[in-house]
Order: sequence, then structure tokens, then C-alpha cells
Amino acid sequence: RMTKPISSPVQQDLYIGQRVAVDSMGIVGTLKFLGEAEFKEGYWAGIQLDILGSGKNDGSVKGTSESQEQLDHLFGESIRQAPNEAVMKLHQLQLRVEVLEAENRLLKPDGSQPKTDRLETKIMELETEQMNLMTERDKTETHLVQEYQERVRGLNETIDELKRAGLESIELYESSVEMNRVDREALNASLADERRKVALLEAERAELHNAGREAIQTYEATIAEIKKERESLIQEQNAKPLKEKEEEKENEHKRQIASLNRDISELESLIESKVFKEADLEEALDKERKTIKKLQMELQDLK
Repeated sequence: RMTKPISSPVQQDLYIGQRVAVDSMGIVGTLKFLGEAEFKEGYWAGIQLDILGSGKNDGSVKGTSESQEQLDHLFGESIRQAPNEAVMKLHQLQLRVEVLEAENRLLKPDGSQPKTDRLETKIMELETEQMNLMTERDKTETHLVQEYQERVRGLNETIDELKRAGLESIELYESSVEMNRVDREALNASLADERRKVALLEAERAELHNAGREAIQTYEATIAEIKKERESLIQEQNAKPLKEKEEEKENEHKRQIASLNRDISELESLIESKVFKEADLEEALDKERKTIKKLQMELQDLK
């Protein structure tokens, strides 16, 4: 049976071998032809009816008359690819259920009793097929729901793992910052202790310098006094033993001054070494401060 011509948008939703129903004409069957025909212009749909003898023509397509058995071999089902096979299958099942429901409406008589045994059998078969299709559709929907739930569960697990990794990184950075803080406090304590030692040494050096100056002044005064005494003795006695005694006393004073100068030099060297050590400690402390500041900035970025 050839139905009315159809438009191309509707044609895209149909395929050969599909079960179709035309409510306006009260027919149900299988789509066997879809395209242009020679008897009239336009796109036409050829339907093989479930109930024979209700067609408007002899089944001729493109000018050739074919029987039902031959039509089954002339036309094959069209195959379409879909991006999501499960979703497309569900859509096809829904369309199939709608067609079967339309068939049931057309095949069931208005009265409570069926017209023929064939109609009753057909209705039972269609109802059984409809129930099977609805069951398959429910299974497909359940499978899709389970699949989406599994994907959501996997994403949640991934998010939890990322959160745990982030917390572990933050704890590691905080531990590093704490360790550097302890090291910095230890360095500060060492530096303060060294500064105290340097201050004590500088005070000792100042005392030694003052003592040295006083000793030199005393020596110079003693030398001057000795010179005066020597001159006086020379003038008074002009004797050799007295001169030797004066020279011996003068040499003793020179030895004392030389010893004091050595002590002062050693003290100055010791103080200079302590000053250099303090500079090294300050440089190490400055380096640790920079490291602490860098770790704190990285920790702030993570938060």
C-alpha cells in the first residue's frame, strides 16, 4: 500500500523494515519502500500491511508490480551509526513501543468481543511483544543509570584522592617550615651567644689597651727618671758599675714592654677571628631566613 507523499525531515526518522502505523488511514504494517515513485511525484512510503486486502493499489513500485514474498527480498533494512549505541537503542525501543501501542488501538474493535480469531491472536502477540520491549527498555534504562552512577562514583573517588594528595603536600610543607623555623631559632641563639663572646673580648681588649698604654706611660716615665738618675750618677760618680746597672734596668723595662705588645697583638688576632665568625653566622642566618620566606610563600599558594 502506498501512503501519501512525505517530506524529507520525516523521512530521516524512518528506515526500511520499521514497524509503522498511520492513524489517519487506520493502517499498520512494515515499511518496505521509501523514496520517489513513477506513478506520482514526491516522496512515498510503501507499507506491507498486516491485514491483507486493504491497500489502494497492487503494490507497484517504480512501475513494477511485486508480490509480498518478493518485496521481502527487494528491500533491506537501512543501517545508521549513532554516537551513543545505548541511547540510540533506547530511542528505537521507545519508538517501537509507540508503534505497537498504535497497532493495538487500530486492531482492537470498538466492542468487547474480537471480530476474528486472527485479530485476537495478533493482539495477544503484539501485547506480548510490547511487554518484552518495555522490559528491555527498562533494562536498558537501568543499565544506563548504573553506568552513570559508576562514573560519578569514580569521579568522586578521584576527587577524594586529589584532596588527600593536596593535604599531604600541605602537611609536608608545614613540616619543612617548622623544621626551618627551629633551625633558624638555633642559629639565632648561636649568633647571640657569639655576639656576647665578642662583646666580652672587645671589653677585654679595651682593658688590655688601656693597661698597655698605662704600662707604656709608666715605662716612659721610668725611662725618663732612669735617664735623669743615670745622668746624675754619671755626673756624680762617673763610674762604670753604675752605668751597667742602669743599662740592665733599661733592658728589663724593654723586655716588659715587648711582652705587653705581644699580649696585645694576640688579643687583637683573637678578636678579629671572632668578628669573622660572627659575619659567617649572620650570612648563614640570612640564607635560612630566605629559605623560610620561600617555603611560607609556597604554602600560601597551596592554601
